[in-house]
Amino acid sequence: MPFQNDDCNSEIKVYVVAVMHWLSEFPNSPITPECSLEEFIQPTKLFEIFQLLFSKEESSGYLTNWFIANKDIQSDIESIYISQITLKQIEILTDILDRHLRSRITLNTFPYLNLYKLIMFNDYAELKKLCQILFRIGTFTSILSANGLAYFEFLTDNDKQVINQFKEPLIKTKKNKYPGLREKSMPPADTNSDYESADPKSESCYLMQEEELEALNWEISIFENLVYKLAKEM
Repeated sequence: MPFQNDDCNSEIKVYVVAVMHWLSEFPNSPITPECSLEEFIQPTKLFEIFQLLFSKEESSGYLTNWFIANKDIQSDIESIYISQITLKQIEILTDILDRHLRSRITLNTFPYLNLYKLIMFNDYAELKKLCQILFRIGTFTSILSANGLAYFEFLTDNDKQVINQFKEPLIKTKKNKYPGLREKSMPPADTNSDYESADPKSESCYLMQEEELEALNWEISIFENLVYKLAKEM
């Protein structure tokens, strides 16, 4: 089932193409610069991307026989027909991704990616989230994150600009997708201070939003991770 071409999703399509250009830079990448959106979200292709970016331990334990071939999803006006093989593939992909995100508290700001909606219905919103997650993993938590950061610099200025516009998939609410990880909260302000400023302007201050803090921490972590990996290679 092809993706619909409409103006509402044109920016997302440009963004996805830029991410595919970035993924194609990795050695032995299953993605080529000419890859179509339909090819990109095939279960077998996504499994190969996970194998590329994740450690062997994270994708081990799953039967690769499930990903030998894709089964076409058939649909008509009233119904959609999907094979048990495709459903099992989606289940495995969801489990692999959840395990990776769950084990890294720095990735707990990601919105939930519904691979069923993505693969079965070609949902553009889920496609955008997939690319945001892959880019964050490929430049931060992947075994090839140092390479991912370097390959980003190989892209055209236009591709880099588009990716930067979409790179922060932060959850706006306090709801935690992954139970067991503590919610971040600020302690209540102390209103019993004995200090009173004579100048009203001195009482004003800049309060950093949670999203800004997460973005800043992520950028710091990226550079720390890159410095660490470069130091190990020296």
